[in-house]
Amino acid sequence: MLTIVDDFSRYAWVLPLKNKNQSLKKAFNTFKTQIEKQTNKIIRTVRADNSLEFCSQIFEENLKKAGIRHRRTNIYSPEMNGVAEHLNRTMAEGVRCLRLEAELPKGLRAELAYTFIYLKNRFPQKSIKGKISYTLMYGRKCAVRHLKVIGSLAYVYVEKHKRDKLDSKANNRICLQN
Repeated sequence: MLTIVDDFSRYAWVLPLKNKNQSLKKAFNTFKTQIEKQTNKIIRTVRADNSLEFCSQIFEENLKKAGIRHRRTNIYSPEMNGVAEHLNRTMAEGVRCLRLEAELPKGLRAELAYTFIYLKNRFPQKSIKGKISYTLMYGRKCAVRHLKVIGSLAYVYVEKHKRDKLDSKANNRICLQN
């Protein structure tokens, strides 16, 4: 999993990675295109630790080609990447709390990480003086009326062609994401 944080708004993203080295380039390019189209802003700098995937020639060339400056932290100095490190710690704690409160299995870590980040982006944060990351990133208020309690009962509609007349129109599930 790759976590990305915007320095100004503290808006965060979690991206799935299958194979770190090759997937990082693809995931980052997809992310870059999506964000630049959604916000009309360009990514100018990437700050990352010295893990192998961020130091790879493939990733370096990818950033250089896009005109993005790559700032790496000093070796054994995670505090230089404090915003991302803090997010990772907070996310781990948040995912653990969501999982335990909803009594969900450990195997749902990725889904709960997406949910945690989704929620984090929509609530006031002390680090940005009580402002909301979503509002700072997209310039508009975010809706929260649709939010549900993680682990609560949810119903999934069964399409007509997948059921008979006497079958239930919905299946019971557990709410994992908002």
